[in-house]
Amino acid sequence: MKSLKTIIIFLVVFFVLGALFLYFDRDLRSVKGELASLKQKMQEAQKDKIDAHGCILSDGYTWCDLTAKCFKASEEKCELSIEEAIKDILVEKYKKDPSEVIVAVSQSDDTHAVGAVGIGTGDQIEGGMFIAIKQDDAWGLLYDGNGAADCLELEMMGFPSNMLTNFCD
Repeated sequence: MKSLKTIIIFLVVFFVLGALFLYFDRDLRSVKGELASLKQKMQEAQKDKIDAHGCILSDGYTWCDLTAKCFKASEEKCELSIEEAIKDILVEKYKKDPSEVIVAVSQSDDTHAVGAVGIGTGDQIEGGMFIAIKQDDAWGLLYDGNGAADCLELEMMGFPSNMLTNFCD
């Protein structure tokens, strides 16, 4: 009789423990599911902070099509550098590959720039100079080449005379 009582107690304890295990296992699976869902939501939120170009939006960066790079509007403008703008103009004008055009700005201010230009590859690079002006937020060439620029016209346009010393000597 004592062994029957022991067996019954053992079975009751076994069933109670089994029921508790099933109950807590169900809760544990529910918690695991909630954690997985939360992890997925966090990953999606991280994706929202980075745009298709890799710019970190949460840090204030956005994509600039013009320069093909991320930039922070509070620190810089989405615009080409003077060198890049002049290079683009010369690539279009002379129908050259961008790798064949070299631009070096020697002097500039917000709206005027002068410098040197090289067009070609290897030992076949031809050099010249350029004079550029920025109007309506776009750079334009007033002169490029090796000949003499019309210095009187440039000065009448308000081009700084200190930038014209190599052109108008």
